[in-house]
Amino acid sequence: MEIDYLNAGSGELIVLVHGALADKRMWIPHMNLLQDKYEVLSLTQRHFDGQSQGPFGLNTHAQDLAEFLGNQFSTHSRIHLIGWSYGADVVLNTLTQHALPVSSAMVYEPGFPGCVNETDMALLGSDAQQMFGPVFSAVAEGQLDKAVEALIDGSGNQTGYFHSQPEVLKKQQLELANTLPLQLDRSEFPKLDEIALGNLDIPVTVAFGSRTRSLFGVVSKSVHHAIPGSQLCEIEGANHMLPLESPDKFTTIISEHMERIQR
Repeated sequence: MEIDYLNAGSGELIVLVHGALADKRMWIPHMNLLQDKYEVLSLTQRHFDGQSQGPFGLNTHAQDLAEFLGNQFSTHSRIHLIGWSYGADVVLNTLTQHALPVSSAMVYEPGFPGCVNETDMALLGSDAQQMFGPVFSAVAEGQLDKAVEALIDGSGNQTGYFHSQPEVLKKQQLELANTLPLQLDRSEFPKLDEIALGNLDIPVTVAFGSRTRSLFGVVSKSVHHAIPGSQLCEIEGANHMLPLESPDKFTTIISEHMERIQR
């Protein structure tokens, strides 16, 4: 499959992987801030380009990412994967399923609960129902714009969060409304469990916001505990939408990750 992407700069390669209701455009501000020191690549995953065919899921997107990096960037000696939300799950699934010359990874608030223990699953399940219940209902009613608003409000952990965003972000999210039914209809179940994550042997930073929802906090901490030697970073005052809300702050977190692994 042909993947659409942007890239700029030179040096070690940083690959930015977007989450739900997003595409390569979400990372343009981050690329502008990082490209003086690194080669930075932002890609649009299958179906988020509005044209792709085939299945939708973490296994498919991980396969796409692995093939893309293997075909296009196999000559790079150092590759660093950065993922947000659904993109964080794609990054982790790629690392556990495919042999790639990846030197490090940073994930911000993954959401797939494959490594969450039974005790924490109760808290996660309750919060997930509160967040995604309105999204499922709106999709079932065919009201995709309403579903977009519900998902962004839930992700921002605040009623009205969607409408508080800049117009350009709201427009991009609404343009990608057709991906929501595909994402909610999960037909792929990767083995992102403690065993799979426990086999990772590269430096990994797991970051989450202090003001995020319980479900993202639970998964982030569980992923950290599962990956040997991983670094857990709690970002003061941040929620799930940090990468879009504050590109400057999120780029600083990426830079700190890069500096930490090079010490």
